[in-house]
Amino acid sequence: MTERVQYLLQNLLTADGVPGLQMVMAVTVDGMLRAHAYRDQDTANRAAAERLAAGTASLVALAGSVLAEQGDVLRQLPIEGRKSWYVVIAAGPHAYLAARADHDAVLDDVFYALHRIVGSVGQELTAALRDADAPAWVPSGSTER
Repeated sequence: MTERVQYLLQNLLTADGVPGLQMVMAVTVDGMLRAHAYRDQDTANRAAAERLAAGTASLVALAGSVLAEQGDVLRQLPIEGRKSWYVVIAAGPHAYLAARADHDAVLDDVFYALHRIVGSVGQELTAALRDADAPAWVPSGSTER
């Protein structure tokens, strides 16, 4: 992921960014975290972001399969909780942007900001599918690539 994408994600969380937005990430369709940014740096845990990326891929797969039954494709997915929203938008082939926002955030502003990023750097967000024969992970300390 380029520095430009990381900068744009972090910029959404500044004082001039989207009010109420707490976290934003770029995720591949197979759950790999490409980039992420948190408003509260105390919660900016890479391992937690990777788990959320994997969960996002599962949500996307489920929603996509439901829509595929109707001959449709997933473009965006809003999920409402009691305290927050979690939204996912398509960001190009095999890639998504996901964001968590306070429940009182203006969702139009959240979606607009995410779509602007896709419009700016969509090609950089696009993810190639991994080779089916390649290992999904490499053990820590391994020299295998």
